Amino acid sequence: WIYWVKLTAVTLAMVNLVRTRRYLETLPASGAQAQSGDGGRGFAWVALVLWAVATTAGRLMAYVG
Repeated sequence: WIYWVKLTAVTLAMVNLVRTRRYLETLPASGAQAQSGDGGRGFAWVALVLWAVATTAGRLMAYVG
């Protein structure tokens, strides 16, 4: 079951990556900063949590699996 947790976390992280790219493509191309940094910050937190889960699950596979 731990393998499926890891696989799900990696899959969701890839979906998050695609959504992050789409978000970044909608930002203005000028050098001006975005007015609200919350959108990108949310994507970053989700990515960090998902990759932490995937890494932890991968490490636990040797002991639990």
